[in-house]
Amino acid sequence: MTNNNICSNCNVPELIERTCDKSTQELLVLCSIPSLFTKELIEFYMDIKGFYNIDNIVESFLSQPFVIKRKFKDKIGIVETFSIHDTLKKNILSLSPSTTIVKYANTLIDYYRYASNYGAGKLKEFYLKDKFFCELITGNLYAWQKDVQVAIENNSIEEYKKLVSICKNTFMLSNEYMLQNRLWLDYYILLYEYYDRASCDSLESKIKTLFNNIQGKSFEDNLLKVFLFDLLGMVYFNNNNLEQSYNTLKKALNLCRKTNINNANIYGPLYLNIIIICLKLKNFRRAKRYVILIQTNINMFEQELMINAYKVLGLYKRQIFDFKGALNDYYKAKNLLIKKQKSIKWSKNSDKKIEIKPIYYIDEHSVYDSIGEIFAHQGNHKKAIELYQHALKSQILLQNHSGIAWTKYNIGRLEYLSGNLESSFSFFNQSLHEFHKINQEYNCAYIYGELSYVYQYLGDTHRSISSLEKSINVFLKHKMFPQAILYFNHLGRLYQSQGFIEISNEIFSVCMNYLSKPGNTENIGWLYNNLARNYMYAKQYNEAKMFFDKAKKAFQKSQNLRGLIYVINNIGELYIKLNRFDEAQSLLKISLKYKRNMGDQHAICYTLRELGELYLKKKKFKAAKKCLDESFEICEKYGFKMLSGEIYLSFAKLYGMLQDESKETMYYTKAIDAYKSQNFISRLINCFNLQLFSKSCQNNSKLYFIKKLEILLAQIEYVKHNQKLHKQLEDIFEKIEKEIR
Repeated sequence: MTNNNICSNCNVPELIERTCDKSTQELLVLCSIPSLFTKELIEFYMDIKGFYNIDNIVESFLSQPFVIKRKFKDKIGIVETFSIHDTLKKNILSLSPSTTIVKYANTLIDYYRYASNYGAGKLKEFYLKDKFFCELITGNLYAWQKDVQVAIENNSIEEYKKLVSICKNTFMLSNEYMLQNRLWLDYYILLYEYYDRASCDSLESKIKTLFNNIQGKSFEDNLLKVFLFDLLGMVYFNNNNLEQSYNTLKKALNLCRKTNINNANIYGPLYLNIIIICLKLKNFRRAKRYVILIQTNINMFEQELMINAYKVLGLYKRQIFDFKGALNDYYKAKNLLIKKQKSIKWSKNSDKKIEIKPIYYIDEHSVYDSIGEIFAHQGNHKKAIELYQHALKSQILLQNHSGIAWTKYNIGRLEYLSGNLESSFSFFNQSLHEFHKINQEYNCAYIYGELSYVYQYLGDTHRSISSLEKSINVFLKHKMFPQAILYFNHLGRLYQSQGFIEISNEIFSVCMNYLSKPGNTENIGWLYNNLARNYMYAKQYNEAKMFFDKAKKAFQKSQNLRGLIYVINNIGELYIKLNRFDEAQSLLKISLKYKRNMGDQHAICYTLRELGELYLKKKKFKAAKKCLDESFEICEKYGFKMLSGEIYLSFAKLYGMLQDESKETMYYTKAIDAYKSQNFISRLINCFNLQLFSKSCQNNSKLYFIKKLEILLAQIEYVKHNQKLHKQLEDIFEKIEKEIR
C-alpha cells in the first residue's frame, strides 16, 4: 500500500512505514493525493469502510507539516478544512494515475456528492476545484460537461465562466495528459468566447484550428466535430452570414447521419438552429421541412429541448401569421416550463440528468414574452403586460440579464402606449442598465429608438430626434440594417409631423428601396402609411388614398391590429379633407372603439381631436366640444404635450365659430406657445394663417400686419432649419444608401 514516489519532499512515507494498522496505512496513502481534506471526510471514508475508531489516525494526520489548516464559519458552526500542499498537486497530473490514486479520487467524488446533498453550504464552492480534479484523475470529464450544459441552459454565464476557468487552470498543471478531454475543454472555452461575443473572425479561425486538431474518428471525435460545425454556424449567424450559417449546420447534420449519431438531443438543436436561420431569410418553404422533422421527433427530446422546440414552432407559425397555432405551441412550452420548475423545486440539482448536446439558438425571450408579444400585436395591451410580468419573474429567477433587459423593454413599450410615460422611462432605463451590464450596445439601440416615441409624446422633439439618430447609428455600426431602416422610417415620420415634407420624402424613398425587396417587407405597412400622409399634406389625395389602401392590405396580411386601426384613422382624416364627412365619421368611430379596447391613450387622444375637427366641419358644436374636452383631459392627464397645440387650435376654431372672441384669442395664444416650445414651425405658420382670418385680426390692422410679419419670420426660420437638417442627415443617408444599394 505504500507509495514512496508520491512526494520526495514530504515525510508521508515515513509515517506510513511506522503505522502497523493496515487500514490506517491505506488511509494515509490515500491522504497523500492533493485535495481538500476534512475531518468529516476521514470519518466518512472510515464509515463506509466499516472502521470507527479513527481518533489516533486523525491526530497523526493533522500533525503532518504539509497540511495547511483553514477555518470557515457558516450558520451551523465552525467547520475545519485542510488543504494538502500544492507541490503534490503540481506533480500528480504528469503521472499515470495509479489504482490507489483513482480509488481515492472516486472516494472523494462520493464524498463531495454526500457533502453537497447534506448541507455542506458554503464549502460546496470551495470543494468544486478539487472535485473536478478528482474527476479528471478517474478519466471522466462527463460530470464537468454536464455542469457546463446546465449552466448554458439556465443562462448562468457566471457559473459557466467559473467552470471553464477551473478546467483551464487544472489542465495548465499537466503536460500530455488526457488529450481528448483537452479538446473538449478548448471547445467549451470557444463556447464561452461565443457567449461573451468575441470577434467573429477570431472565433471562426479558432474553431477551424480546433477542428483540424481532431485526428481521430471515434464517436467522441465525430461528436465534437458536430458540435464545432454547430458553433461555427452560430458564429456565421451572428455575423449575418445566413446562407453560410445554414450550409455549415447542414454539414453538422450530414456528419450525424454519416457517423450514425442518431440521438434526438444531438440533431434536435440543429433543426432548431436551421429553422431560425430560415425564418431570418424569410424562406418559409425551407423552414417547413425542418418544422415537420421537429414535430415528428419532439417527443424524443429531453424536457429543456422540447420547451425550446415548441417556442421555435410558435415563432414559425407567428411569422406565417398563424397566430392561433403559435399561441397553441407557446402554451405547450409554458406548461412544460411550469412542470420543469416544479420538478426542479422538489429535486436535487446534483441528480439532474442531462445529455451533452450542441448549443442551439438561445431565444432571449421567455415563453411568457412570446405569448405577450402576440397579445401586444393583437392590441390586447393589458393581457400582454400581465404575461410580460410573468416573464420578468422567470428571467430574474434565472438571473438572465439579457432576458431581464428584453422583458423590461417590452413592458416599457406598452407602458408608453398606455399613457404611463414615467413608468415607461423607468423600465427603459432599467433595460439599458441590464444591457450595459452585459456589454450589449447593439440592443441598447432598440431602447433609444423607442425612447424617441416617449420624448415625442412629451413634446420634446429635439430629444426625440436625437434619440432616433443615436439608435440608427448604433444599428448601422453593428450592420443591423433592417432595424436601422425601421427607425429611419420613424425619423421620416417625425420630420413629417414638423412639416419638413421634402426631407421626409427623401427618407421614405431610401426606406422604400430597402423594404420593397423580397424578404424585407415585414414593416412596409408603416412606410406606405407615412408616404400616404405626405401625399395628403401635399393635397395629392388620389395618391394618398392609393398608399393608405396599400398600408391597409399590408396590415391585414400580417394581422397587425394596431397598424390597421391607425390606417383606418388616417383614411378618416383624408375623407374629412375630401368633404366625405359621413364616411369619415364612421371610420373615426371604428378607430376610436378599437383604440379604447387597446388602451392606447395617445391614439385615443389623437382620434378624439380628429372627431372634434369633423364635428366643427359639420357645425355640430356641442359634439365637437365634448370630443375636444375629453381629448384635452387625456392630454393633460398623461402629459401628451405633442398634441396640446393641435387641441388648443381646434378650441380656437370652435370659439371663433361661436363668436367668443376672447376665448378664441386665448386658445390661439396657447397654441402658438405650444408650437414654439416644440419647434413646430410649419404648424406655427398654419396657426398664424388661421388667426389672420379671425375677427380680432380682421378688425385690427396693426395686429393683422404683426401676424403677417410673424409669418414671414417663421417662413425664413423654416427654410434655415430645413437646410440645417439636410446637412445634419448627410452622414446617415450616406451610410444607409451605401449598404442597401
